[in-house]
Amino acid sequence: MHNLHDKFRLENPDIKVSRARFYQSRPKYLLLAKFASRRTCLCARHQNMALKLKAMRSLGLNLPKNPDAFIKEHDTNEKLKKTLETGLPGMVKYTQRKKVVERKKSRCKEVDESVAKTNFIHLMDSQTSEFRKRVKVQYQEMRNLRDNEVMLWMDFAENFVCTSVEAFQSSYWNQAMVSLHTMAVCFPKSQGQRLQSFVGVSDVLCHNATVVYTILKKLVPMLQSTYPSIKTIHYLTNSPKCQYRNKTIFKMLAAHNKDFGIAG
Repeated sequence: MHNLHDKFRLENPDIKVSRARFYQSRPKYLLLAKFASRRTCLCARHQNMALKLKAMRSLGLNLPKNPDAFIKEHDTNEKLKKTLETGLPGMVKYTQRKKVVERKKSRCKEVDESVAKTNFIHLMDSQTSEFRKRVKVQYQEMRNLRDNEVMLWMDFAENFVCTSVEAFQSSYWNQAMVSLHTMAVCFPKSQGQRLQSFVGVSDVLCHNATVVYTILKKLVPMLQSTYPSIKTIHYLTNSPKCQYRNKTIFKMLAAHNKDFGIAG
């Protein structure tokens, strides 16, 4: 909320609202997110950067918790190097999420690392440059949307087990599962450059191209109803082969205009 209030003030300089009033205005259905404590559907780059920031904050450095806010505050690596050189001890301990091999299987786990100060500064220098570029490209694509275009950012979440509010003991063994396909639609400046979230809920637990196409058949008409002059949808995904980067999806894109009446 602290970072969101700062962002609100930057985007709306003419509106004066105190931090306390901004906190009180948060709708009850909007829950707070902790970047370094969430355990599902995480972006690996954001999470690893958040874990490094958490480690540096524990050492007394005055840095934001939010990785995006950190990038805005340190727009150059030279500024970051000065902060690290004066504030870090000789050895730096931090946590990272990485793949490790256990019993001949690769698993993603949080691993404790300990490196010398110079090595940590070099690591932050390279990773911050890559992270900054990633964040800037992401927001640049959103800002550069033309009129009659939208960008659809989508990805599968984990499969979730449904639980009953009131249930008898043996119902534990009959719990159903659902698959969630999360989507965020970015609109152009002519539409207020807003972001609208959607989620597709299905009892089909497969994460494949058929499920994606079925969800889009329901979502695209909703977008056309909300934004009648829409002509193009730009798709943004993390591109796993089984879900998005395959011949079925390419065929769908080739026939996008025929199926939906707009380009994709």
